[in-house]
Amino acid sequence: MKKIVKSFILVFLLGIISIISYAKTETKQKVVDVIRMQGEDYGAPNPFKNSIRGPGKYKTDIIYDSLIEKDEKGFIPWLAKKWTIDNKDDSITFDLHTNVKWHDGKPLTAEDIKFTIEYYDKFPPVVDQTHDNGESIIRKIEILPNNKIKFTFKKYSPLNLERIGTVKIIPKHIWEKIDNPLAYTGEGYLVGSGPYKVIEYSSDKGSYAFEAFDDFWGIKPAAKRLEWIPISDPVLALERGEVSIISVSPNVIDRYKNNKKYGLVIENSFHTFRLVWNQKKVKEIQNKNVRKAIAYAINRESLIDKLEKGYGHLSSPGYIVPSNPMYNANITKYPYSVKKAKELMKNKTIDATILVSNNPKEIKMAELIKIDLAKIGINLTVKSVDAKSRDNDVKNGNYEFALLKYGSMGGDADYVRNVYLSTAKSGIQRIQGYKNKELDDVLMAQLLEKDTKKRKELLYKAQEIIADELPMLPLYSEDFIYVYRKGDYSNYRKRFDNPVPLFTKLSFLIKEKK
Repeated sequence: MKKIVKSFILVFLLGIISIISYAKTETKQKVVDVIRMQGEDYGAPNPFKNSIRGPGKYKTDIIYDSLIEKDEKGFIPWLAKKWTIDNKDDSITFDLHTNVKWHDGKPLTAEDIKFTIEYYDKFPPVVDQTHDNGESIIRKIEILPNNKIKFTFKKYSPLNLERIGTVKIIPKHIWEKIDNPLAYTGEGYLVGSGPYKVIEYSSDKGSYAFEAFDDFWGIKPAAKRLEWIPISDPVLALERGEVSIISVSPNVIDRYKNNKKYGLVIENSFHTFRLVWNQKKVKEIQNKNVRKAIAYAINRESLIDKLEKGYGHLSSPGYIVPSNPMYNANITKYPYSVKKAKELMKNKTIDATILVSNNPKEIKMAELIKIDLAKIGINLTVKSVDAKSRDNDVKNGNYEFALLKYGSMGGDADYVRNVYLSTAKSGIQRIQGYKNKELDDVLMAQLLEKDTKKRKELLYKAQEIIADELPMLPLYSEDFIYVYRKGDYSNYRKRFDNPVPLFTKLSFLIKEKK
């Protein structure tokens, strides 16, 4: 009888343990009702109308799918189950999923993918990945049997997989009759195939609402609804439960560090603050010694301490971030030295205006830079405008000095080419009034080099030239600090090329068990 009782108790306990274990598993996989985030207008979430800034691009990523995606380690299959790269004929063949639907219920096929690339050739999207300096990188597109599609490129590039693989696919049945996609806001203009579909978008409020797409073919949505709402005080909104996650400044991080109610995500960003100058408008800056003097004169460590409470890292004068495998540590460095800066200035004086956004931190940074540069005879007047106006003026060359923060510094080191190549057409990042043929040649050579070791040598050389020439001055990268309510949702993730959890599609999907 005792044995029976013991056996019964054992079975009962094992059952309880199983239930608890199952409950824990279910808790990890639970779909939450809503994840709310801070809203602001970054354009309609489609490839033609979203803002080039991160919050615009990555909302579009959630709505539209691509052939491949990115996780913490690298590229992963998405619309394509697998792919085959053939470097002999510079082609990539993708093996596609067959059960994919658009948000309006129609099937997504290889025809949509072929149409998307051809349509983007005529009407480039905001993020234009299939053109290099205005020329299409694609030579031929073939739809093959067994639901495959093959892209043949005009020339080899280590970026071909990422470029074609991460293009946002649009539905042919909606866009084939539209000859002005920038202006189109008619039926289906926000129809994608991603895990969420657009329910609401208000440019006036800067609010968005996405709803889980029940017929999504892939990893299931982790929330029934995603919302971006206008809030005046992010910290207060978080603590009241109005939003699930916010970005915070280092000034308030201590209140969350030991609070079990909240989780923290702290990552060094792939963004950098940078001081740019227009050599066409400020002739004195054409002198390399003056540019070097500026680099020595600005106390960049002090900027991190005063503006970020130490949550930041000095940017490399060679531009490529230290975590990149192509980073060259043996380049010219510019430790703070007013004495060295004065020697290089040789009693020259400059009077100019520095253009900044109306962000309080950027205004304060400009004022600190102004104080530092005044010590060596460079007298700056700070001009503050809204961020869009600042970006537009910089893009069009309507500035003397300007303070910017820009990203796109994760992933393949070729991103340096988009900034420093004199013929680059990268808008706001393009450097005004600077050209160096040797640098141009090196940057183009690395793009075509198939041997990894030789390519690394070329990128090392590019960084050496950039650090010595200083076409602009990278200042520092801030740490991204996010605080989230654990009770709302905790499965925030990052990508290997972007540490921002809200810019990562996988953050909003059920995390698959390994």
